[in-house]
Amino acid sequence: MVLRDMHPMTQISITTLERALQVAGLIENSSLVLVDNSSLEPLTRDHISAQVAFQIVRLDKNHSFSAASNLGAKKLMDKECLLFLNNDVFLHPRALKTMLADRASFSASICGARLVYPNGQIQHAGVAFGIGSEPHHLHHYEYSRLIPKITSQHQSVTGAVMLIDSALFWDLHGFDEIFPFAYEDTDFCLRAAANGAKTICTQAADSIHLSGQTRDDKSQSFEKLSRDLFLERWGGRVSPDLP
Repeated sequence: MVLRDMHPMTQISITTLERALQVAGLIENSSLVLVDNSSLEPLTRDHISAQVAFQIVRLDKNHSFSAASNLGAKKLMDKECLLFLNNDVFLHPRALKTMLADRASFSASICGARLVYPNGQIQHAGVAFGIGSEPHHLHHYEYSRLIPKITSQHQSVTGAVMLIDSALFWDLHGFDEIFPFAYEDTDFCLRAAANGAKTICTQAADSIHLSGQTRDDKSQSFEKLSRDLFLERWGGRVSPDLP
């Protein structure tokens, strides 16, 4: 979990993660790495109450999401699966259990999750591509109750909640750190697909995503740069999703 400030929100995210781990029967065999990406007030163990074993990695200089995530993942190289989770995501209690079941059912290597804003509108239900390989979130801002909850295969899912087979992650050398902010998750899914891996989005449960809590003018500038880099690499190479 990569974080920057907003420690109370991180605590809520950890609490919901632990509940989801309990329902999935994984609480005792899981480990959590908290990557403090240069918080003004450094994260310490005094900020966190957790049942799951955890460690804190402190970065005094702000890193990209991809670089910070890769550093955290290196602390868990003995694990079969890696779960990347934003600290502004509050998992549904059944989220991980259904993700793992769908992962097995679809023989998928990457599994995302259905995410909604607090008002029930969809933030993420899979990533689709338009003409020119421009990615966008499916059913964005549509009310979740109106969209069937059917798990299906996609070309990409968001890194806000992404369950990845560790072997695949390391075979692809993790997220590409060329991206300063954003698009590293979509790039990873496309590189994985080129390697024969399957990506799905589990739709059964709505998890809450506050989305963009730490974004500022600088991150928006980096996001534009990442978009340009992504389109330079993938523009015209990704088949558009049919309506």
